[in-house]
Amino acid sequence: MKTTHPSVPAGNTQAGRILAVLESTAAWVGMPSLSRVSGSLNVHSRITNLREAGYKIDQQQHREGHAIHSEYRLRKAAR
Repeated sequence: MKTTHPSVPAGNTQAGRILAVLESTAAWVGMPSLSRVSGSLNVHSRITNLREAGYKIDQQQHREGHAIHSEYRLRKAAR
């Protein structure tokens, strides 16, 4: 499944850019931030792709008025 626009160089996929951000922090990362870094408004779909590839990604949501805000983080392996 192709997850990037043809103008993006090979190996630099939307899912790959999202994964790089999630791997760089233990904090929750908001969907708007992941959208900016990936260049995609389909962040949840890219998260689904990463989950299908075996990555454990947690999601939390909170409501502000009528808006629902999603945040994601990569679940770190237990040592």
